[in-house]
Amino acid sequence: MELLSIEEIAKWVDGEIVGAKTPVLVSDISTDSRTLKTGDCFIALRGRNFDGMDFVADAVQKGAVAVVVDREPRSSASLSIPVIRVRDSLEALQRLARFYRKELKAKIVAITGSSGKTSTKEMVGSVLSQKYKTVCTSGNFNNQIGLPLSLLRMDKTTEYGVFELGTNHPGEIGVLAQLAAPDIVIITNIGSAHVGNFGSVDTLAKEKTDLLSFVSAKGVAILSDDDYWSKRLHTRSVGQVIWVGNQQNSVCWLDRLEMTERGIRYGICRHKEKFEVFLPTVSREMAKNSLFAAAVGFLSCLSSEEIAAGLRKTYFPAGRLTVHPIKNGFLIDDSYNANPESMLSALRALIEFPFPSKKIAIMGSMGELGSKSSAFHSMIGSFAGGLPLWSVILIGPNWKDMLEGFQSSSFPTDCIFGAEDIEEAYYCLRKLLNGRVTLLVKGSRFLKLDRIVEKVLCL
Repeated sequence: MELLSIEEIAKWVDGEIVGAKTPVLVSDISTDSRTLKTGDCFIALRGRNFDGMDFVADAVQKGAVAVVVDREPRSSASLSIPVIRVRDSLEALQRLARFYRKELKAKIVAITGSSGKTSTKEMVGSVLSQKYKTVCTSGNFNNQIGLPLSLLRMDKTTEYGVFELGTNHPGEIGVLAQLAAPDIVIITNIGSAHVGNFGSVDTLAKEKTDLLSFVSAKGVAILSDDDYWSKRLHTRSVGQVIWVGNQQNSVCWLDRLEMTERGIRYGICRHKEKFEVFLPTVSREMAKNSLFAAAVGFLSCLSSEEIAAGLRKTYFPAGRLTVHPIKNGFLIDDSYNANPESMLSALRALIEFPFPSKKIAIMGSMGELGSKSSAFHSMIGSFAGGLPLWSVILIGPNWKDMLEGFQSSSFPTDCIFGAEDIEEAYYCLRKLLNGRVTLLVKGSRFLKLDRIVEKVLCL
């Protein structure tokens, strides 16, 4: 972040400076006293399980040069430095990020979608960084706190910012898009993730495509030509719309995918040009999402060689189809989260993984599906039951719904194991890990299936 005076911050957040009147320069913004650095301004946020006001004194002790609060600090220690009093601390953080973003010349790429957001963000960031100074969302800092903090990581030398926008309730995308003020927007897909919080996929699709309304008139929206809702609602874009995928009007598309144990080799075609790419992942859908990164690269005047280099160097975060060698085989870790579309994608990746072995899947329940939850879990079970799986372990509150789906597809019942918790699932798994195996671990975050991954990797 660029150095900001306390007066600038107070003006942007519509706050009043109280307490010490010492002129100071702020080097960064912190909302967590545990990671705060000397020279930071601490913004005291409130959440369900914490109150930042409880940590104002800690922030001062660790070197904060200013604090932003929406109530009187409980400790007089905070008054030894400037205190900015605001109406609402979260609103102040967002106002600060919005005004700060306007001061910079960086171009912003904003990415949303029901699945694949984080991986697409990593690919776009890696591609752009081959030529430009690029700042990306850290991890999954994609909400009303994380996005402002990510925007504030940029400085005057930043040429591109690549930011992920997440939502699990109506209205959130509009708030985030207004902060980002994007030049390029990407919607990876629109599926069933969080549909329980929206009531219907129609409402969820409206929420996701709200992003299109915030791209600048000179900006570009990049959409998938085989996504139903993107094709139906693309006219909401204020700027130009371009497509990636397999249709004739696509700006780029895939050619000849070859799965290997280390990743995917394939071609990306554009007009009459084709270039070879290696992507360090095992998902066909990831390769498809790399087309968004390629399109951004072409729009930003990168060569095909630079785009290919960026994709090859992409780092995919843990728990997102990460492949680990294990004794007598491989483990595909997709334990970070799950929705119906990503579950289908992970199962396909398991089946296509080119290691001759028994294919075993630990399939966890999917959250936030509302009244459609049982039907979605049954559908996933039915789909998986038609695949050449050697054995499956079902875990979570909806494992019996998945079981019904398996039974409807005539999958051998003696190859299905139901587990109530992590320990039981791992106990079942240990009996199956003999001979050459490829294991998929997939489920929603609340199940904490990464604990099974850790146990297997320690064998």
